[in-house]
Amino acid sequence: MTNEQIKETFGEEKLQEIIQNRKEYYKQHREERLAYQKKYDVNHNRNAYFRDYMRHYNKYGVMFSYCIPEQIEQIENYELAKADNFKGWHIHHRLECIETGAVVNSTRQDLIDWGIYFNRPANELIFLTGSEHIKLHNRKKNREGL
Repeated sequence: MTNEQIKETFGEEKLQEIIQNRKEYYKQHREERLAYQKKYDVNHNRNAYFRDYMRHYNKYGVMFSYCIPEQIEQIENYELAKADNFKGWHIHHRLECIETGAVVNSTRQDLIDWGIYFNRPANELIFLTGSEHIKLHNRKKNREGL
């Protein structure tokens, strides 16, 4: 039951009693929860899982769905990204970077709606470092807010 349901059914006093009991229970079992969490973290190496997932995602997901597979090596900054094993590099559409003509502040959803998001020629894509990518989107948000 939610707190609101308890309050409606049993009243405010019963709700406060239940909340106090919950707090006491969590205090009493804090060490047990922390020990369990440490054991879980050791057995389920989250960082390794995330690293392996991102390697798979970058290899089979993003790179091969954005670009025509035969043209991947032609994407700007490909060699720099490859030298870093693509770690910290993001593929980005130029149309999300450029503000000229009819394409102003294009979003990912705009490109998907227009049918020009996946399987694009290499000249429409660029590899950016993660920090460049974040700066680009922050500048875009700041311009939209003004």
